Amino acid sequence: MSIYTAGELPQEIGTLPRLEFFSVYNNSLHGSIPSSIFNISTLTSLEVSFNEFSGTLPSDIGHSLINLEVLFVSYNKLSGSIPTSITNISKLTYLDMSANSFSGSIPLFGNLNLLECLLLSGNNLSGQKFPTQELTFLSSLTNCRYLDRLGVSGNPLSGTLPSSLGNFSSSLLTFEASQCNIKGVIPSQVGNLTSLLYIYLDGNQLSGPIPPTIGKLKKLQSINLSGNQLVGSIPSNVCRMNNLGILNLSGNMLVGAIPECLGDVKSLREIYLDSNQLNSVIPPKFWSLKDLIFLNLSSNSLNGQLTYQLGNLKLINSLDLSLNQFSGLIPSSIDGCESLEYLDLSNNMFSGSIPHSLGEVKGLIRLDLSYNNLTGSIPKSLEELRYLENFNVSNNALEGKIPDGGRFRNFSSLSFSHNLALCGSITFQVPPCSGKNHRSWLKKLVVSSVILVVIIVFVMLILISMRKQKKVALLADISPENTECRRISYKELEQGTSSFSETNLLGGGGFGSVFEATLFNGLKVAVKVFHLELQGAARSFDTETTILSSIRHRNLVRVIGCCCNMEFKALILEYMPNGSLDFLYVV
Repeated sequence: MSIYTAGELPQEIGTLPRLEFFSVYNNSLHGSIPSSIFNISTLTSLEVSFNEFSGTLPSDIGHSLINLEVLFVSYNKLSGSIPTSITNISKLTYLDMSANSFSGSIPLFGNLNLLECLLLSGNNLSGQKFPTQELTFLSSLTNCRYLDRLGVSGNPLSGTLPSSLGNFSSSLLTFEASQCNIKGVIPSQVGNLTSLLYIYLDGNQLSGPIPPTIGKLKKLQSINLSGNQLVGSIPSNVCRMNNLGILNLSGNMLVGAIPECLGDVKSLREIYLDSNQLNSVIPPKFWSLKDLIFLNLSSNSLNGQLTYQLGNLKLINSLDLSLNQFSGLIPSSIDGCESLEYLDLSNNMFSGSIPHSLGEVKGLIRLDLSYNNLTGSIPKSLEELRYLENFNVSNNALEGKIPDGGRFRNFSSLSFSHNLALCGSITFQVPPCSGKNHRSWLKKLVVSSVILVVIIVFVMLILISMRKQKKVALLADISPENTECRRISYKELEQGTSSFSETNLLGGGGFGSVFEATLFNGLKVAVKVFHLELQGAARSFDTETTILSSIRHRNLVRVIGCCCNMEFKALILEYMPNGSLDFLYVV
């Protein structure tokens, strides 16, 4: 009898004296399960899973259902303890009571010799324990020689695994005891479960090393020991499990190297070794795992460089190497990872530029390169990543324009903060890019300018040298006594000549004019101001300064000083009252 309905079940169902199969699996029924159902002695299968039944199971459930083989009450709201009388249903083969609110101790099911499947996960059950804290109910299950699936995950068992675990049925395929607060070590006898396909002991408080005997589980396809307190190194015996598809040892205290032989386990699809204390390089053989889909080695002390062989992982979907000490370049061959969706290389020491080839990894959803030493610009090719949702290149030494096409319009300033010289849209909280006015262009400009200045200075030095040689030749027959003259400020001359007024003008010549001036100390002098706008005036100033300050002659007046800047040149000469001005133009 199979029903699909809602509401409550009527008590009258219990009046069906020959009912053998009753299933209301996956409906919307609520209320309590009619007690009359548990009195139908002809029932062989009772399935009420995936409903909203509440209440408790009758304590005498095992007294009437003497022919019951299948009892499925999972995914309801049932509470109370599991009746110990259930262990009297000797023909019971499949018992699924998972995902309810059952509490109390787990009964000893050792009397159910035909039991093949026992699922109690997702309740609030505790384990009956010996004084040594061993979980007694597990030991009792060694009598169930046909047991192939055992699930007790998500219950506060709070005990240790007995060594009798190794005496379980040789046909046991699945052992699930995740998040049960199990303590102590993993018994070495676990290696006796040679038919085991799946073992899940994650989220407990297991300590000690991983027993090397685990390598005897040649048929094992998935092992999850994550979230425990396991110590020591990863035993190389794990490489003997040549059917292993999933290896999860994350969140422990494992040290040492990643076994190189793991690269020989070609069946591996998922590897999780993150959040340990591993401190080796990635074994080269890892890159030959061409069917690898998930690889997480984050939060360790792994080092070394990534090889171009990274591109061999064509099926890799998620690669997380964050929070390690990897260095060197990000291989441009990464575009060979055609199926990559999640890439996290953050918090390492990668250097060089972001490879343009990343733009060819079309399925990327998350790309995190933050907290490295990356330089150069953000490749514009990344605009082609249509599915990119999370992007982070903060805390690097990147420069240049932030791409503004594609998915980049959706990112915030946090994706780009703390870099060297990024520019772009105001929404990224970086300076705007004006044409090519970004740092890479500025560096080129500075280098070019420095080279140009060096050339100009070199040419000027040559010209000055030639000029000096010419002056030496002109004055070869003159013996200089003193080539220095007193420096007089323009302000002193301006005041002394009444701002070079015509009333102070004494005369003029080809290259300048001569004014009478009185210096601050009261000395009356003649000031010859050169007209620099005339060709040759500047050279005439240099020549006269050299000659008049270097020689003494009764027909030449003495040079008292000079005033010289880029826009004004003047000689201050001894004032000769009533004398001729011809001496001022001897040169």
